[in-house]
Amino acid sequence: MRYLLLVILLSSLSINFAHSSLLAENDLSVPINSPDVSSITEEDFVNLLSKMKSLYIEQVPRDISFNIYGEWTNSEVYAGASRTYSSSRKQWSIVVSGGIARHPLMTLDGLALVVCHEWGHYLGGAPAEAEEWPSIGKNAYESQADYFATLKCLRKFWKNDNNIAVIESLEIPVILKIKCLTAWSGGEEALCIRSGLAGLSLARVIADADGNQVLPSFDSPDRSRVHRTIQDYPSDQCRLDTFLEGALCSASSGEMVSFSSEIIGTCHSSLGHQSGKRPSCWFKESKI
Repeated sequence: MRYLLLVILLSSLSINFAHSSLLAENDLSVPINSPDVSSITEEDFVNLLSKMKSLYIEQVPRDISFNIYGEWTNSEVYAGASRTYSSSRKQWSIVVSGGIARHPLMTLDGLALVVCHEWGHYLGGAPAEAEEWPSIGKNAYESQADYFATLKCLRKFWKNDNNIAVIESLEIPVILKIKCLTAWSGGEEALCIRSGLAGLSLARVIADADGNQVLPSFDSPDRSRVHRTIQDYPSDQCRLDTFLEGALCSASSGEMVSFSSEIIGTCHSSLGHQSGKRPSCWFKESKI
């Protein structure tokens, strides 16, 4: 309802508005006084969003203003990215609610992945929706934003962290550990594991918001195969699979993806990759 009213208001002001939400519409609410919340504090929330704002600021076109809005008191389980365009201004905005941060299945690393997903709508590359208005940018599909989040964004955000120390006290699923140790070495396997755990946290929050009783797991990948790439939300399990494959992909984190090619900066069959590719539960590779 909040965004419906915003669209109406912006339309009345002759401003074009486009919006993408991390989760499907849901009725979950996690108020500040809820008895069952995550360990994320308001200070954690504010500090994370502040750091995330500067992460890709150099990639934002100079004629577009950008901001991340943290709504700590908002009990909705919500995060979204929007674009506004008029003759007088162009703006990209990310909004993250306190409710999604307080969700009992959310971790601070999972919350970092939330913001990385939203960055992915702006910078995540193909496949993406067509650009609706001049110079306001294309919008990466939901699952492409998921893929970008672990393929590029979390790696950039945690590049200088002691990721080995971070994961030492965490419970690591056996399959995640095996896959990351097979794909990476030299400390990069720890970043892979950390990204996978962030994906597990977020995928389970999404599943809870979707009302699913069975939560996503690394033990039960989605084996379905689409006939063409889907634009909207895939299954919750498919989203976890996508987070994992992004973490496993050996493509350089410094090589940005492209909106003109689904191959550049990614893992793809045409490049000989066997792992780290976007899952077939949502992605249909183009024949090259």
